[in-house]
Amino acid sequence: MKRINRAMCLGLSIFVVASTLWGCDTVSDDKASMNTAEPYESVLATADVSGYILGENGYFEDEYICANWPSILEFNGLNVNIAQYSGVTEKGDKLFFSYVLDKGGDFNSELRSFDFNSYSSYLTNSLNKYYKLKEFDYIVIDGHTALRAVYDYAPPDEPEKLVHVLQISIGVDGWIMGLSFTSKGEIPSYCDESARNIKFKEGH
Repeated sequence: MKRINRAMCLGLSIFVVASTLWGCDTVSDDKASMNTAEPYESVLATADVSGYILGENGYFEDEYICANWPSILEFNGLNVNIAQYSGVTEKGDKLFFSYVLDKGGDFNSELRSFDFNSYSSYLTNSLNKYYKLKEFDYIVIDGHTALRAVYDYAPPDEPEKLVHVLQISIGVDGWIMGLSFTSKGEIPSYCDESARNIKFKEGH
């Protein structure tokens, strides 16, 4: 089996955080409660988070990229290598965003072979039977191949727990940069645009 895949799993962990904050009771088939989950701020937090604070119009820069994340976002914390942000959309929906650097990942061996059907099967059979893949494609972001997927967490008997996910995994120097947006409302188009407009720094 593939090493499926720290970047994907870390990105999906944002969904778990979001579910906890929204007060959902379940995100897994065994109905395990998320209400007892340890607050993410306490898990291996780092002392220096200044580089993750967003500037004007959501401006973000690190050693790899320059980007403008959605300006509604505010930095919540750094959990291991997951930078976590949240905000409220114009429609009043909570929006969560994660930025993940998985330098141990391998984009070509772990992600490049998926198509719509195999990725849909992975989501439902390996992660959660209530995931429903809506869109899947490979895109190019500033010269880098990226897997882009849109899916829902949609328990059929609990429509109030519907959550939308936009996930983008980018191949960078062989490793994987992960972006995940989650919301109970529709994910605004500017989230997708902010990812597609990333600029990579020279050398990456």
